[in-house]
This record gives sequence, structure tokens and C-alpha cells, in this order.
Amino acid sequence: MEEEFIDCRGEFRSFAERTDKSFETLAQKYGEISEKLTQVLETLQRESAETRKELTRAVDALTELVKRFIGQRRSAP
Repeated sequence: MEEEFIDCRGEFRSFAERTDKSFETLAQKYGEISEKLTQVLETLQRESAETRKELTRAVDALTELVKRFIGQRRSAP
């Protein structure tokens, strides 16, 4: 029975090496994915802030136009 375990040592070492290599690859990919996601999120935040500013300007302009229109209608004979 001990001989069976001795014969399997090579397989266990190979498995350990493959497992270590898989975790190394996973760690590298995680870093790349994390960096890309961070860039995407930063871009979305920046664009979202710009969009909010533009929408606020558009709503303010529309509000001013509506006020002028209502004022003109009230002052019309």
C-alpha cells in the first residue's frame, strides 16, 4: 500500500504545480480586470457628472423660456 502512495507522489507534485500556476494566472488576470474596471468606473463617473451639468443647464434654459412665454401671454392685450 505504501508503494501506491510513492507512485502517486509525482502526480501530487504535478497537481500542486498546476494549481500554483493557475493561482498565479488568476492573480495576474484579477489585476488586469480590476484595473480596467476601475478605468471604466472613473469614466462613467466623469461622464455622469458632465451629463448632469448639461441636463441642469437645459432644464434651467427651458424654465427661463417658459417663464418668458407666460410673462408675454399675461402682458398681451
